[in-house]
Amino acid sequence: MTVKITAMRTVDGKPNRGGSKIIAHFDFITEDLGMKGCVLSLNPEGRYRVWTPLIDATVSQSERKALLVGVYWRKEGALHGQVLDAAVAMYRQFTGDSDDGKDDDTGLRRLLRADAWAEPA
Repeated sequence: MTVKITAMRTVDGKPNRGGSKIIAHFDFITEDLGMKGCVLSLNPEGRYRVWTPLIDATVSQSERKALLVGVYWRKEGALHGQVLDAAVAMYRQFTGDSDDGKDDDTGLRRLLRADAWAEPA
């Protein structure tokens, strides 16, 4: 199964009580399904996690319950790992972050910085 990240927005989230923080929101598609509003997070040990979308709190409780029953990761399934790998790869392309967690300043974010386009002195 191929996972394609169709949209990603990096964010600088505040760490939760456990120290994990949201670093990106993203959408993905596969041959069989698509999901919008997923979350990529990073914990203090440097491990990435993906989360399914949050349910809109403005819909009725019965609608939320129906959605919560149907939207979750089956960790033993292959899709979870493939989505995680695809999201991390896209995040690293955007930010230039390397496997060791250090910013190597080669990502798209560097190219979009204003100082990257300044004329040499």
